[in-house]
Amino acid sequence: MSDNDPGTRALEVMRGALADEMPPALPWDAIEQKLDERIDQEEQARASRALPRIGRGARIGLALCAAAAAVIAVASFGARSKHEAPAGFAVRWRAPETIAFLPGSESERDLALLRPGDGVEAGEAPLTLVQRGIVRVTLAPGARATVVAAATEAGDALVLGLERGSLRADVTPRKTSAGLVETFAVDVGRTRVAAHGTAFTVVRGSDDVLVDLEHGAVAVGPAGRPGTTTGRLLVGRARASFSLDGGEIARMLSVEDAPPAPPAPVETTPPPKPVIAPPPPSVAERPLPHVPDRPDAPPLPPAPVEAPSVVPEAPPAPAPAPVLTRASVHAGLSGCFETHYRGGDPSVRLSVAATVTVSLDTEGAVSSVRFDPPLEPRFMQCVFAALRPGKFVGTSGPVAVPFQLGQ
Repeated sequence: MSDNDPGTRALEVMRGALADEMPPALPWDAIEQKLDERIDQEEQARASRALPRIGRGARIGLALCAAAAAVIAVASFGARSKHEAPAGFAVRWRAPETIAFLPGSESERDLALLRPGDGVEAGEAPLTLVQRGIVRVTLAPGARATVVAAATEAGDALVLGLERGSLRADVTPRKTSAGLVETFAVDVGRTRVAAHGTAFTVVRGSDDVLVDLEHGAVAVGPAGRPGTTTGRLLVGRARASFSLDGGEIARMLSVEDAPPAPPAPVETTPPPKPVIAPPPPSVAERPLPHVPDRPDAPPLPPAPVEAPSVVPEAPPAPAPAPVLTRASVHAGLSGCFETHYRGGDPSVRLSVAATVTVSLDTEGAVSSVRFDPPLEPRFMQCVFAALRPGKFVGTSGPVAVPFQLGQ
């Protein structure tokens, strides 16, 4: 191509112009930032492609599961918080003077005013709390108790937690067809002492709980929701200690070592006025024979005659205690079954199979009975009353008697 070619000359002119012009400055910082952002986006895309993809149905299922879990948690908490204190609750301590007295009383405070989670501590004097129709509780000086569960109209039991010291409970028997429905219970650690109508004392120790039963029946077992406590049963006058892990370890104690039970509260009535008989007349006071000095003088009454002294007879010697055997235990069981369950609906057949364990003291006398499984309290008390007067001769330790009864 010739240098005189017009195209060549124009190209040379343009090269010269471009060579004389300075190159523009590039935004290297912005370019580097965009490059870093693009690298990050590509790495995130690769990571998302490596994970399993969740479809729409799976996402809906996860959402429903989470919602169901939330509903269950709320429902569970609501069920406990209405009539029961939640686990690990903070105790709201109430001063005894802030609890009103029962109407017509100046010494018994209204236990029904306390709610689950409330606590109370007795001062230097015993503190008596009463919920009419359920229980009368007396806290020993310095004892502390909390309300674990409140009594409900549906029949749920009132449960107190003994934090320190001792308390005595006089429980009102509950009239119900369900004989094993609990009325009142005391939790000590993880051990529950539940009553169906009785009087008993509970003492909290460092590693055990002492139960002193005056009469009736109590069940001792693991603490849980109010209802029917399964475990060991004490019937009648009995005394035993249990471990705080649900009563796994039990030890029968002698009732002779127990302090005397306080008398049950009764309505006081004024005693009748004593009739004071006049003293017998002495010899000096005896009237003299009447000597009429006037014809119209009235005759005097005859002189009283002293009654001959009567020497009281010596009281008869007490009859010896009847000797108990396994056969007599079966007889007592059959007699109580006949008393309480015969004569009912002929279309209903009732049968029971269980084992009764009779605990003996050092002299062979019956100290307590335990039924496995527990039966109706009135039946168990009847059996204990039938066996209580007797003794086992030549037998030491508990006596287990399996039985089966029916009609």
